[in-house]
Amino acid sequence: MSVQFQFVDHITPMDATLVRGGATFRTWAPPAQNVYVLTGNAWPKP
Repeated sequence: MSVQFQFVDHITPMDATLVRGGATFRTWAPPAQNVYVLTGNAWPKP
């Protein structure tokens, strides 16, 4: 899956936001070398 920045700018809220055709995800993590977004039901089953 490719990353696209066409819907993300300085006024995009932090967190996940639904947009037409999908969602954006914006976070603040200056020292991070990697950031992952899990899709689907990522919670372990009890």
